[in-house]
Amino acid sequence: MARKVNHVMPSVVPECCNWVDSSVLGAKSIVDDEFVVQFRKHHEFCASEVEKGRYEVVAPSSEDRACYVDPEGVNCIFVYEPIFTRIGVRVPFTEFEMEVLRECEVAPSQIHPNSWGFLRAYEVVCRELGFPTSLGVFHHLFKLTKPFSKDKQQWLSFRANQGRKVFEMNEESVRDFKNMFFKVIPQPGVTPFWIDGEGEYRFPLTWNEEWVNPKVERKELSESELLFVDVLNECWGVKDKHLPTRLLLTQSSKYVRDEILGTMSGKSSAYDRFKAHLLSKAKKPATLAGSGSGVSKPTSPEVVPPSSSSVPDSSSRKDMDGDNFIKNLEVVVRSSIKSAAISQAALNKLKGSVMVPDEEYVQLMTRVKGVEAEKRVIEGEKFELSSKVTTLEARLALGTQEVGSLKELTKRLEKEKSEAEEKYKKLLVESQLKAENLKQLEVELRSAQELCDKFSNDGMLLAEEIVENLKEQIQVLVPDFKVDQISPDFKVVDGVIVRPELDVDMQPSPEEVGKEVAEQVQEQVPDQERSPEVQPAMSDPPPTPTFDV
Repeated sequence: MARKVNHVMPSVVPECCNWVDSSVLGAKSIVDDEFVVQFRKHHEFCASEVEKGRYEVVAPSSEDRACYVDPEGVNCIFVYEPIFTRIGVRVPFTEFEMEVLRECEVAPSQIHPNSWGFLRAYEVVCRELGFPTSLGVFHHLFKLTKPFSKDKQQWLSFRANQGRKVFEMNEESVRDFKNMFFKVIPQPGVTPFWIDGEGEYRFPLTWNEEWVNPKVERKELSESELLFVDVLNECWGVKDKHLPTRLLLTQSSKYVRDEILGTMSGKSSAYDRFKAHLLSKAKKPATLAGSGSGVSKPTSPEVVPPSSSSVPDSSSRKDMDGDNFIKNLEVVVRSSIKSAAISQAALNKLKGSVMVPDEEYVQLMTRVKGVEAEKRVIEGEKFELSSKVTTLEARLALGTQEVGSLKELTKRLEKEKSEAEEKYKKLLVESQLKAENLKQLEVELRSAQELCDKFSNDGMLLAEEIVENLKEQIQVLVPDFKVDQISPDFKVVDGVIVRPELDVDMQPSPEEVGKEVAEQVQEQVPDQERSPEVQPAMSDPPPTPTFDV
């Protein structure tokens, strides 16, 4: 499963990178100093021990991105860790790899790591078949493309040209590479391999918006290149039968020698023509024709014994007198001494060697080849284990960062928990105090309620006593007055006491009530107290009597 990308945009994006996609600008490297130490400890980084002392791997800063120019002005290149651990690229790059970068005008980090696999697999096949790594053949087979339907640019990839697919895709595609890049810088005083003798860059060090896709047609290839292309197409340019890129990267020598050459030999007419062409070229001092960086070296000259022409031929010499005979004898002696010296040197060399019978020699060479094959298998397993170790270390580094973040989050939560506990204790004390106050208030409320009930009862009793007292006084003043008409339940409507149990429409009119009341009052008032001058009108309501209590 691909690891989740750590997407963090830089604080400032240079104007020269506005055309770069956010997936590239947001890919912050997870490589730190500890990662670099483990990388150099477990993986081969340089092509030789001498080169290890010439270059250094440095962790980028938090603002660095793989497409940038180095902000500190240090002469360096950005590279992805998987091209070393999974693809097998080494520093310095080969001449062919630098030629591809220069022809396409791209930086090393601008090419997708999977496409670096195509570069390395092509180099392996050319090396094992004894053919120069031709740049023309490579661009004839591959084209450089960018992701489809993208307004801004991401990583570029090499894809097979239509009808020219020879290499299959890497079975273990490199996916989790975006956050795993670092810097390669030369040691002080060392001229880096990306600068030539004239001080010019051999390829771009930063991403280039105007990259190039070189196209090479068949008619542009040389005779040797055409034969090589025919071999690849005839043997592996068919459907479902392509060169296994992953095996070429992990077990190249064993696979090529035991499988590829065995598949080609005797089964491909193109390979027979190609082999004959190589043999014919090998007999000539000139190198194989081709535009690649590989150059066939002439065989080392063998030691040639002195020619017999240095010795005078008796059949051709003239008649010799004494002086001529002495001169010829001196020539023969000098030639003999020279031949003896050469013979003695050859004898000394043979004395240091062990003469082995042919049968034992064949057995010994068979064992040597078997040991070499086992060594290549072990190296392939070591390479796979190293790749897995690097992947696990990268995941461990990412996990360490996540653990650190979790620790910080835990500390913050513990602090918040402690503050919440303190706040809870204070609130608990306050709630207890409020609970006690509430109990006290409840007691006071009950006391007040009891007093209120007592006061209400006393008030009602007092009111009843007052009403009864008033009724008695009215009974004394007006003995015949119906005291039962006085009640809190009765209402006064238009100056007349109305019984509540009667409907409004059934109530007597005010005139009738007034008349009835006036008659009752006249009956109850003695004759001597009546005023003959003023007679109450029947239509007016009776005056309301007032009583002094």
